[in-house]
Amino acid sequence: MFAMVLAFGGVVSGRHDWGGFGWLSRWRDGVRGLVGAGPVGKRPADRVLALGPGLAMDEPAPTGKTWPPQKRVKELPEKRTANGRFYQLSDGRIQAEISAVPVHYRDGKGQWQPIDTQVVDVDRPGFVAGNAKNTFTSLFGDSSDRLVRFEYEGRHVELELPGVAKDVRPRVDGSTVTYAGLADGADLVYEVSPTALKEKIVLRERPAGVVSYEFTLRTGGWLRSSVRTGRSRSCGRPVVSRWW
Repeated sequence: MFAMVLAFGGVVSGRHDWGGFGWLSRWRDGVRGLVGAGPVGKRPADRVLALGPGLAMDEPAPTGKTWPPQKRVKELPEKRTANGRFYQLSDGRIQAEISAVPVHYRDGKGQWQPIDTQVVDVDRPGFVAGNAKNTFTSLFGDSSDRLVRFEYEGRHVELELPGVAKDVRPRVDGSTVTYAGLADGADLVYEVSPTALKEKIVLRERPAGVVSYEFTLRTGGWLRSSVRTGRSRSCGRPVVSRWW
């Protein structure tokens, strides 16, 4: 089905002014333009056919503007957000770089600083490694009765293994901390990301039957937690994961 709406002339003293019989030729040319014929002697790509005030056919698109390549002159730290960085370009424009995950955290003075999830040596009583350049603080101890501490906005969770305390030594590799064989022969692995501290229990060999692990949590303030179970995709070994 084909539908067409045409507008001609204007309105004079409440009456339509058809402009004499000239409207017939405009109507004819309008129809010819819609079906691709067009006035004789003009190619469709070359013509602009006006049917009435404010209505045109085959109007060419405006030429686009190509911006020359620009260089980042400097970052604008005062414009930082949790998920965004902003840069001054050489032509005066400002470029925004937005991330789906946080890229900045607020320091003790309330200023946005770049997130760095690397775990480093720390000097905190009971803890030997940690990370504080993040949206939360992660701490890792050298005793089984004070393994991990998670801090966020004045609240915290500490994890320990029940039983007699024993000395342990975490192995640090970038943003990952491993306590090898600590949980009845299984490895406790902690991964620090901008959004979570994730714990895995990795079994070194397939268990003969059902296995269970017990931990003690000490909390200060309220903090939501969740637990899931799954299977390692890389090696097929059973994995239990917890994250806060």
